[in-house]
Amino acid sequence: LPDSIFMLPELRALHVRNNSLSGELPLSLKNCTSLITLDLSYNYLTGQLPHWIGNPLNGTLVILNLQSNHFIGSLPSSLCQLSKLSILDLSSNHFVGYIPKCIYNLTAMVHSPYLRWTRQIVDITWNSSGYWYYDAEWIMWKRK
Repeated sequence: LPDSIFMLPELRALHVRNNSLSGELPLSLKNCTSLITLDLSYNYLTGQLPHWIGNPLNGTLVILNLQSNHFIGSLPSSLCQLSKLSILDLSSNHFVGYIPKCIYNLTAMVHSPYLRWTRQIVDITWNSSGYWYYDAEWIMWKRK
């Protein structure tokens, strides 16, 4: 995953699902402080989730989809800093250990003013500097 892709501080949504991307999450992801949707699913990303992941994105990130990669290690408790996070998909990776207990305190996962549910699609709408943006994310429901 090239560093240069994350040199855009006003980037709101990044969808690079199923593109055979490889490597670790670059440190330059910290620059994307306006990111609302990050979908890196179905790639070949490796390494551990960085411990800093929750800090720069804590006020904006609503959807984080890292499904079907090759991430390893334990889940960092810094994920709990993502206070607006409504959808988190870390499935089909190689994580070990426990889910941080603080994840259960992320109340935006229960109710979010940003999301509207329609079958398996989530619509995301936000306003920035007088412009409305629209994004959509497919959701796979898992039942037990």
